[in-house]
Formats: sequence, structure tokens, C-alpha cells
Amino acid sequence: MAKTASNTINTDEIFELLRVRTWDDVSENWDSETYGAVYREAIRDGETEEKAEKAAMKAEQEEQDDRYREYHDCVERVAEELFAEHRLKLTPKHSGERTPYEYEIEPKKDWKDAALAIMNTINGVGMFEINSLKEFLEYGPYRSAKEAVFEHLGQIRHWPEVYGGGSPQQMVERCLR
Repeated sequence: MAKTASNTINTDEIFELLRVRTWDDVSENWDSETYGAVYREAIRDGETEEKAEKAAMKAEQEEQDDRYREYHDCVERVAEELFAEHRLKLTPKHSGERTPYEYEIEPKKDWKDAALAIMNTINGVGMFEINSLKEFLEYGPYRSAKEAVFEHLGQIRHWPEVYGGGSPQQMVERCLR
């Protein structure tokens, strides 16, 4: 996942990077009883079918919005944790958004530190070992530690399997419990 032109990543790219289920995949199998329950209650309370249908649709949409926010928040937490383990931070590009879509990727210290952290994860899953930042940069070859970070950003998803914790998807599922 080369992103050397920009330090930004969006929610869709995070889903792909971490290989977690997208909201479309999650919501496809979601079976809500809200619509039927609200509709029946409105009819029982003497509302017209049209008003009962509108109330049921509104309640179902609110429930879906709440579930989306909950899922988004869990994916965001997992992403922030995995980025942090690699000495990177995700900062919402537009402050104040309830469910941010775009994030800036920045090093906590510097790009060399982040590259070393990613190199360590790669060493944990690979059949080879990279012994130094110099060797890692020559491997590309990469002009900078920043370029190496973005070229290997997808490797952060392997951190939980290397250091214990399953997979990013399992981390998201634990968060949802």
C-alpha cells in the first residue's frame, strides 16, 4: 500500500489495510426486529399505517446509525492501537467529526522509529530477518524511512499474530462485546 504522495488514509483504506469486514459486509447480515416492533406498537396505539411506517423507518435508521458508529469506533480503536504499536498516530483530518472518514498518518517520534517498528513486525512474520534500518531501506530500495513505512504499512495488521491477540478482525469483535 504505497501512499508516498500523501500522509492521509480514509476509513475504506483502513478496512482494507487491516483486512477487517466492511460496514456493508457487517450490515448485510444484520437482522433487526426494530421496524416490525415499532410498526406494531404504533398501530396498536391507533396510528395510521403511513405514520406507523414512518416511525418504524425512523427507528430502524436510528438503530442502524448507532450500530454503524459503534462498529466504526471499534475499527478506529483497533487501527489506532496497531498504528501506535508501530510508532505512528492517526489524527482525524477534520476535527470535531463524530465518525471521521479521513486521517493523517504521522510518526510519534520520527519516520526512522516507525520504520524500525514495522521492520520488527515484518521480522516476526517473515521467513527472513532484516537486521538494521540501513538494510531495510536498501531492501526497497527506499529513499527514506517514510517511504519504507508507507510501502509496508499493510504489515501492521500482522502485529497481533506476532505478539499475541489473533487478528485485527478478532480485535474488532472483542471491542464490540
